[in-house]
Amino acid sequence: MLGQRRLGREPAVGAVDPARDGLAQVGGHPAVEHVTVVHSPMIQAMTDHCDCGAPAGPLGRCADYYYAILAEEQADPDMYRWHNPVVCSYLLQHPAEGHAKHFDVQFRWLQLLLDQGVDAVVRVAAHQVARNRHTSRQGYDMTPFETYAPLPPGAAATGFRASFSALPVVGGSFVFDGAEAYGRRVEAIAAATVERLSGRT
Repeated sequence: MLGQRRLGREPAVGAVDPARDGLAQVGGHPAVEHVTVVHSPMIQAMTDHCDCGAPAGPLGRCADYYYAILAEEQADPDMYRWHNPVVCSYLLQHPAEGHAKHFDVQFRWLQLLLDQGVDAVVRVAAHQVARNRHTSRQGYDMTPFETYAPLPPGAAATGFRASFSALPVVGGSFVFDGAEAYGRRVEAIAAATVERLSGRT
């Protein structure tokens, strides 16, 4: 299990500047700084479960999986197509690491994925980036998300039926069996996130 980390900040998805926030599928990759791991038996004993309630996996807690995904996807365009759902799912499952003002649009991004597929997510993300470049400071175009439910209010949830720490990794890779299979696993996490947060009270 991985212990203490010093991590670069991952930009939020859902902010006004989508290019800065990692929504672009061409350029605009999020910065992921070098990760320093400090192994400690005491830390390991304290972190056998993630804040989302999921048990730690072979790599550690969900955050260890998340940052490993962000690093690997930089060199794999097919894997990077799933960047937006990865970020939205992770931050909604671990809200202490995100920004509350972005959670609603992140929740809608996941509904868009489940309704129309990753191609639609890539297309809408590109639209947001292009719009931002030509009409700066006008914020998000919420038109693509108007038909989707807003995020219900409530405390941070646990008990998601799919989590990051359960993702398989073979030979140090999340796409060991191809980007399509990896995408199905990410989509399962997105579905679990929407399902759990839709039902919270």
